[in-house]
Amino acid sequence: MSPIYLPYISPISLLSEQVLGCYGPQRGHAPRAARQRSLREQYYFECRCTACAAEGQGVEAEGAEAAGRTGAARVAGGGGGAEAERAVAAAAQLDALAFEACARDDFGGAARLVARAVALLRRVFPPESSQLAHELAKLGRLSFNASPDAEAARRLREAAAALCVCCGADEPEVAELRRLAAMCTS
Repeated sequence: MSPIYLPYISPISLLSEQVLGCYGPQRGHAPRAARQRSLREQYYFECRCTACAAEGQGVEAEGAEAAGRTGAARVAGGGGGAEAERAVAAAAQLDALAFEACARDDFGGAARLVARAVALLRRVFPPESSQLAHELAKLGRLSFNASPDAEAARRLREAAAALCVCCGADEPEVAELRRLAAMCTS
């Protein structure tokens, strides 16, 4: 078995603290049942974090502590909990509008909407968040479809790097994003 390397944003006392990672959809982005199913199917375990436990008992988990344990950790100066949920909800609305723009073949408009969603998520999620990485991947692809230029290449490389951190270099989506970036014109 290979070692797992986790980036961290503050010192960790290995004697007294747990190291928790985000494995996928976070509270506020997906219902508990969907999060649990995803984790069982992909990673073969049942999550017992504060948010999942509270939601399983019909209690709403509150505060930054619950948010931190579900992956919606506070970024320095940013918020957690309710702020993260509002950002995720607003980002989802922007994504829905971007989907409509794509249906009209307005990939530039869709990219602008997803760029706004990325900005919202950056305020509440750490850079290594899978939620942020997947939104960056969406932005990179839309930018490529709108205009495969240097800006699209930059966004695709940023998305590939973010996915590499949270999903690993062997993730097929990382290779695809890099392939698209290489196809962009300067």
